[in-house]
Amino acid sequence: MSVATRAHPEGVRALAFSDPDGEVWGAAWVPPSSPVTATVSAGAASSTVSAALEGEEATESWQLQLEDGILRVEGLGDPVENGDRGPGGFDQLCQVSGSVVVGGDAREVSCLGWRGTRSPELLSGGVDAFRQVAAWIGPEDGFSLLALRPARAKGHDTEEVSAAVFAADEAKPVAEPRLSTTYDDSGEPMRAGVELWIQAGEDPDQQYPQRAVGERIQHSASWAVEGLAFTARPFYWHAGGREGPGIYLLGQRG
Repeated sequence: MSVATRAHPEGVRALAFSDPDGEVWGAAWVPPSSPVTATVSAGAASSTVSAALEGEEATESWQLQLEDGILRVEGLGDPVENGDRGPGGFDQLCQVSGSVVVGGDAREVSCLGWRGTRSPELLSGGVDAFRQVAAWIGPEDGFSLLALRPARAKGHDTEEVSAAVFAADEAKPVAEPRLSTTYDDSGEPMRAGVELWIQAGEDPDQQYPQRAVGERIQHSASWAVEGLAFTARPFYWHAGGREGPGIYLLGQRG
């Protein structure tokens, strides 16, 4: 497969998408160097395939070229810039459309998702593991959270956690995000809780919480890139009377 692209971006690009029930979903975690690996799933079948990703800015359309299929990734609403916070880059809800082939069957894709970029430090030996969750409850409603665990850390209390909330009135970073996870015997996430303390106005002491709980749906997919082992699983999230699909992506250094 040959796809004309620009020079490789310096940072990590990531994306995930799912229809409401997780019947068709996918994810990609793309380091600056090739090859690119993506996972796509439809029903009980899944494939981890070589791919090429064109695009890197929040203002442009991305294109994920698969071995059998192509997906167009369009940003929805304003991105949340991470600035000087741990992961760098941005987070943004998106619309994903196109077609994929899974288990020999062609499937059309038209659903919401999440995309973002991360600083190249995420690939360094200073990060031992990370947990990325995201939800796309609507085209202007969702969240993203990334928890980075430094090398040789003994527990989640040492993680650097950052998050973003997407809303119709304003997309913004979260002052104090928290993530709790229940794992099964194999170490895969089963359920998760997110607590996002959002600053109200200019006073940092004036904060209000948004909470969400999620549970896994469908089956997981696993692959390895750049010395990291990944497990991705679609989740279904419930947040203050609203609900919708999302992703739980776990990366661990081998």
